Amino acid sequence: MRRIVSVVCPSFALWAQPHPNDAAQAQPWALTVERRNLVIVHDANPVARAAGAQPGQPLTDARALVPGLRSVSVDPARIERAWQATAHWLTRYTPLVALDPASPPTDVGGAAGFVLDVSGCSHLFGGEQGLLRDLVERMHAWGLPVRAAMADTPLAAWGLARCGDAPVQCVPAGETLPALRPLPVTALNLPDATVEALDRLGLRRIGDIVALDRQALGQRFSEKLTRKQAEQARTTSERLLEALDRALGKRPDAITPLLPAASYAARKLFHEPIGTAASIEQTLVDLMAAVLPMVRRAGQGVRQATVSLYRVDGARQDIRLRFHRPTLEPGLLLRLFSEQTETLDVGFGLDAVGLSVQRAETMQESQDSLLSHSVPGRHHPVLDRLTNRLGAEAVAQPTLRPRHDPREAELRQSVENALATPLTAVVGVSQQRSAAALDQDLGDPEIAAQAGLRRQAQPRPVILLAEPQPVQIDDAQPLTSGLRPPHQFHWRRQHHRLVRWSGPERLTPAWWDCPNGHLGTYASSPRSLPVTKDYFHVEDEEGRQFWMARTCSSPTAPFGDRTGQAAGRPHWTVEGLFA
Repeated sequence: MRRIVSVVCPSFALWAQPHPNDAAQAQPWALTVERRNLVIVHDANPVARAAGAQPGQPLTDARALVPGLRSVSVDPARIERAWQATAHWLTRYTPLVALDPASPPTDVGGAAGFVLDVSGCSHLFGGEQGLLRDLVERMHAWGLPVRAAMADTPLAAWGLARCGDAPVQCVPAGETLPALRPLPVTALNLPDATVEALDRLGLRRIGDIVALDRQALGQRFSEKLTRKQAEQARTTSERLLEALDRALGKRPDAITPLLPAASYAARKLFHEPIGTAASIEQTLVDLMAAVLPMVRRAGQGVRQATVSLYRVDGARQDIRLRFHRPTLEPGLLLRLFSEQTETLDVGFGLDAVGLSVQRAETMQESQDSLLSHSVPGRHHPVLDRLTNRLGAEAVAQPTLRPRHDPREAELRQSVENALATPLTAVVGVSQQRSAAALDQDLGDPEIAAQAGLRRQAQPRPVILLAEPQPVQIDDAQPLTSGLRPPHQFHWRRQHHRLVRWSGPERLTPAWWDCPNGHLGTYASSPRSLPVTKDYFHVEDEEGRQFWMARTCSSPTAPFGDRTGQAAGRPHWTVEGLFA
């Protein structure tokens, strides 16, 4: 049976954003937030609350009641990070942990809520009572007040944690209704308008609603909330009976876990903290002995795994291991993990270690060989070591594309994407080459003759600049035609006088990449897409050779067209250098 734990932490914002250093612990102080040009109390410490300061109260009224009240502006980003970090720590009890949208600590009051699906996990902590006891004791050790309840449904656990008599409650399976009867109707997380209407009718407890006729009750409270009212009430615009059915388990009530559910996972707890590298690695070996056989029986291999280290001070550190091909080699997992333990900070020790597989793919069986790494499709550990040490995007494989522009002819992909993309052949040569590479090869008369071309392709520069660099034209005579490059120009603070040149060679972008098809018109952002250019191979009087380009207005513009500047691009640019 499904078992849900709801955890609510009153004054979570005060714990996430402690009092100022210059304020004593016994001094009244509060967090404030500005709403509609009015500074109000977001949350107040127990000393300030005892003196009369309450959340939602204007700061001026609070200071009138508490003259020595200190105030600090709330930091929503800091509180949000603490909320997320606490939810990650709660995954030591179950991988299915969700943030409670009805209790965000950034709202006035500063309370934070969490929902845990602990189905099948309680026996790891000595039963359901043992799990709740361990959770509450650890959070109390941080100085964090907490209320927790376990029930069969998320809404029932939510109501018991907030409206129950005891701070920690564990409702036995199948006894949800008797536990909900004495609770107020606010335990169903209903809109304020519905609660007020029930109160006017004298229906103040869930037991009063259950005793009524469902048909009459549904007709009376069948109106739905508007979207704005639903957002303000932090609840869905459902009818009263639907909320009651969700609490009793008659309607499905799903939660959205903070982390995606792992395909395979195992966790090991310790009575005494561990902290040495040898003990952590041995723990990982034990976890792999439990997880990898499950993956192997499913005919799959590990593509991405996470080692979760839970420190005794409540912090959690995740070490992600990525592989470019599915693998079941425990030695490879251990070696990649060991390479990342150099900067590992275990604090005062670890009380739990977990191993989860977030991504597994089908793995085809193959015959082992003495030269296993030389066989196409086999796993290569070097790629995995580089990927895990430098990052998934830092290790890339250049892939050729059928483009005539050399800058567009190469695409750098991550190893994972490159291996997942099948290679396509380019007709005309014995091996896969891009259109720009073909142009380079066809600059040789013999290769051009073999390809059946009547003219040779223009040569390509040895060094291709990362971005086109504009030049300053210094021609004494204005350009009357775009069929030749400028006689003189400045580039990189040097003056160049051309003595010879060849061209132009027009290269157009792929028509399917243009927003207007083969017409090649510009996009809304002039620099977002490649454009048509006329290229020239030029040489200055000192023998330096450049690959220059002139921007065209469209692929169909005549040679000599000089309207390329209308798109906001440099008219003449240097694209590359020849030897």
